[in-house]
Amino acid sequence: MDWLIEDDIAASEDELATYKVLIVDDEVDVHTATKMALGNFRFENRKLEFLSAYTGQEAKALLKEHKDVAVILLDVVMESDDAGLRVAKYLRNVLGNRYSRVILRTGQPGMAPESSVIREYDIDGYRNKAELRKADLEAVFYTSLRAYRDVLALQHYRNSLEVVINAITRTSQISDLFKFANTVLEQLKNVTHAVDSNLLIHTPEALAISYLDDQPHFMMAERNNIQLLEQHQQPKLSEEMLALHANALYEKKGRILYPYYVYYHQSDEGNETVFILKVASRLDNEAKRMVELYLQNVIITYENLLLSNVLRSTQETIIGLLGSAMETRSRETSNHVRRVGDAAALLAQLCDQPKHYYQRLRLAAQLHDVGKVEVPDHILNKKGELTEEEWAIMRQHPEAGYRMLGTTKNGIIDMAARVAYEHHEHWNGGGYPRGLKGKEISLEGRIVGLIDVFDTLCSQRMHKEAWDPQEVREEIRHLAGIQFDPELVKLFDSQFSNFVTIFEQGKDELLARDEDEPGNQ
Repeated sequence: MDWLIEDDIAASEDELATYKVLIVDDEVDVHTATKMALGNFRFENRKLEFLSAYTGQEAKALLKEHKDVAVILLDVVMESDDAGLRVAKYLRNVLGNRYSRVILRTGQPGMAPESSVIREYDIDGYRNKAELRKADLEAVFYTSLRAYRDVLALQHYRNSLEVVINAITRTSQISDLFKFANTVLEQLKNVTHAVDSNLLIHTPEALAISYLDDQPHFMMAERNNIQLLEQHQQPKLSEEMLALHANALYEKKGRILYPYYVYYHQSDEGNETVFILKVASRLDNEAKRMVELYLQNVIITYENLLLSNVLRSTQETIIGLLGSAMETRSRETSNHVRRVGDAAALLAQLCDQPKHYYQRLRLAAQLHDVGKVEVPDHILNKKGELTEEEWAIMRQHPEAGYRMLGTTKNGIIDMAARVAYEHHEHWNGGGYPRGLKGKEISLEGRIVGLIDVFDTLCSQRMHKEAWDPQEVREEIRHLAGIQFDPELVKLFDSQFSNFVTIFEQGKDELLARDEDEPGNQ
């Protein structure tokens, strides 16, 4: 969609952020040498900011004060033989900090055996001081900072998804638009960070004007505070805002006139909305794409609120967005979740389920892999086969999805929780995570389990070619009574051409990527 046309391409210089590094060592020379060796080090255009502690107690105080320390270079023997190990235990067990990367440096390796220390104290690296040269330090920091960045981004991403899922259940009242819009904006900040954007969105000003039945409706935001105005409440707009609004209506498209991002939307009913977003920092391409998703969602929701149809449309839009976000993170295309939803609804209809059931399932099925938010990127996007340890982590995503979705009183989300939990269970009990069998597995879990396999095998992925649909059909027939409910397989087989049509109509292409990116898992 070409809703943004860049008219102003002048770049602005952003102040460099830093990664905090805590050096914990009782030898002053070690602090001096480390700072000299890493003084010019940069990771993703960010320099290092050094903190120094000369005892374990000093280190604990600094860690309590600075919760955003990226890497800790930690000596073992200081005021006591195990002072450094006590700091590590304090960091993980008392402060609950699982993000900071800890590199143990010691001149007396015998005081802290490497294998037991790494296992028992959650240490990320173990180095002998005598062996650490500048090149070694830089290599350690590249690895550690990548891990810190990814773990932190993953946690931000998970938290934002949980907030949005909970917000879905609160959109039945018009005042909930405020919470909803602010939550989606917060999600956007976290998602852009998770995909390695260096620009977080700050919105000092925003304006939406929707025309329904030729009557204007206004939604304004200042400092993330969103308010709805009645028709008789005409906002006081600057000449700049008025010009941007009039031009968007005339050209029927959006533009970028930094610091303004102007989005134009026309609904199927012909209703027009102009959304003007003023940002404090430029957006990179990935952030622009997320802004588009955000604005589409907010504007559609806004129009539906005005049409008294907010709950159903909001749930559908957000669930699709969350499901698509999972696919985008795993380097796959976003239409997979929508196809799974549509095909699952069709199979539920063939089971003679009532309308409300298959309508709910169409949405709930789109969140079947939401638990993969807890799977680290290096596993989720690994090219080639996973190791046993990596598979063990991957197989935890059904339980993670259930934890995230299973705490609401919303019917769609409750169904989505069951789908997330059970779509890898097998009819013969050979699946995971609980080894359920037969009708111990919910109908929605059995349906989505079959449809997910069908769509995945038919799809091209970075690590495999697409199967011919007839080959997939034979495979599913073969697995009837083993992996799949045999009655569902019969119904699926009887309408096979319709499932192929859903797949073909929703077919999409793999996202472009750099040659050196890892393949998709």
